[in-house]
Amino acid sequence: MPVPRTWLPRAQEILTILRGMPDDELDRAAIEKLFQLQRRTALLVIHAVGPLLSGCCFKVDRKDLVAWVEKIDATEGQEVERRRRVTERIDQESAQYMAMRKALTAAGKPAIEFPVAREVMEATIASLPLGVYLAPGRVTLEFPKGEAMQAVELLYALGKAIANDFESFEGAVSGT
Repeated sequence: MPVPRTWLPRAQEILTILRGMPDDELDRAAIEKLFQLQRRTALLVIHAVGPLLSGCCFKVDRKDLVAWVEKIDATEGQEVERRRRVTERIDQESAQYMAMRKALTAAGKPAIEFPVAREVMEATIASLPLGVYLAPGRVTLEFPKGEAMQAVELLYALGKAIANDFESFEGAVSGT
């Protein structure tokens, strides 16, 4: 059974504490406290690192534990950081969506919903879809007559592109 890595987001904190400790060995209770683990999981950590038998209890060499935490952080820590960034981005986008929806609802109008492609979320001025044209002093949208939703989608893409790439937008509409 693999050792649960609930402590991984705190790996740097754990390493700092371990490196500053004067003790050469840590017992199960110290592992529990440092990693904030239950007894069984602390024993799994000790066995993963390489236990030292000291009397009737298992201990682990502090230097071996430092090396093990560094290895786990280097291999699995990147995935934790990637998940944190993705979660943060999702939370940010959800908050923006809810704020927009709340503002429209407060104005007495229901929110308009439409699918948004990933490319639109990452849009830049150079990647604007056909139908959006920028010129000095002018922003033009072209869409088929009677296709209001297409106009909304083009406006949304333009808004995201401006938010992601304001400098290019400013240059395009100012003529510089």
